[in-house]
Amino acid sequence: MTSLWIAIIGILGTLSASLSTQLLHARAEDRRSLAEEQRRISDLRREALAEFADTLMSYRRAQLQNWYEARAQGVDADHTAVAFELRELRASAWSALYRVQLLWRDKAVVEGARTLVDAVTTFKALADQKALGDSADQVREELSIVMDRARESLLSLVE
Repeated sequence: MTSLWIAIIGILGTLSASLSTQLLHARAEDRRSLAEEQRRISDLRREALAEFADTLMSYRRAQLQNWYEARAQGVDADHTAVAFELRELRASAWSALYRVQLLWRDKAVVEGARTLVDAVTTFKALADQKALGDSADQVREELSIVMDRARESLLSLVE
C-alpha cells in the first residue's frame, strides 16, 4: 500500500509540475505577443509621423512656390502652373494627418499636426513676402516641436 501512495504522489507531483510549466509558458508567450504588438504599433506610429512630416514639407514647398508664381504672374493662386500639384499635396497632407490621428493617442501630437496643415494652407492668403517667410519658418519650427513631442511619447511607452 505504501508503494501505491508513493506512486500516486509521484504521478501527482509530475502532473502539477507539468501544469505549472504549461501555465508559465503560456504567460510568457502572452507577454511576448503583447511586446511584439506594442513594437508593431510603435513602428506604425513612427512611419505615420515620418510620412506626415515629409508630406507637410512638400506641401509647404509647393505653397511657397505657388505664392511666388502667383505674385510674379499677377494671377490668383488657384490659376498658377503649380496649383494642380498643390491640390494633390494638400490632399496627401490631410491623408497623412488622418493616419497620424488614427494611430496616435497623444492629443498634443495630433492637434499639433492639424495646426501645421492649417498653417500651411493659409500661406496663399498672406500679403507680403516677409509674412510668408516668417510663417514658413514657423511651420518648420512647429513641426520640429511636434516631432520632439512624438519622440517623447514613444519613449514613454517603452519605459
